[in-house]
Amino acid sequence: MTPIPSPGHLDPHEVASYLSGTSEPVARARIEAHLADCEQCTAELVAVRQLHRGAPRGRRWLGAAAAAAAVIAVVLIGPRLGSRPAETSPVRGEDSISAVVSLSPRDGAVLVTPVFAWRPVAGATAYRIAITRADGDSVWAASIRDTTVRVPDGVLVPAPDGYFWYVDALLADGRSVAGTAHEFRLGP
Repeated sequence: MTPIPSPGHLDPHEVASYLSGTSEPVARARIEAHLADCEQCTAELVAVRQLHRGAPRGRRWLGAAAAAAAVIAVVLIGPRLGSRPAETSPVRGEDSISAVVSLSPRDGAVLVTPVFAWRPVAGATAYRIAITRADGDSVWAASIRDTTVRVPDGVLVPAPDGYFWYVDALLADGRSVAGTAHEFRLGP
């Protein structure tokens, strides 16, 4: 029996193809646009990615099956429980070097003024920046053409677990280049 995902959310096949890198460019762009606005699917993707990364290299298929089962359980049972996993660390990008090179702030920085900068990506027509809490909840996101942005006043407040930020380059052909996540905190 195939589970039916909650309306308006990603189904397990979309999550699996996105994480394995086998999504078609149009589907990948749609999935990334959805993830930028949907806290529930972002949290599920983070949880599945953590399960997938923890799998031994020789048994990736087993990890993928377990990850798919976890997504199915979250999609079918999660909305009824009204809660999310207590502790989820954000996972973004691959371990390899990202094509989006973040300039500031660096990992672990303490910011007074939330200003973010990165190097331009060849062929990019726009950039999508997103800021999330440590649990994966989306706090702020914007699509811009510049490589520097300042978060509007009042959007971010000091948080005990800090925040994560990442930038994706949106290419003219509909593909996107994902950046890695960087942790930061707000200071006095």
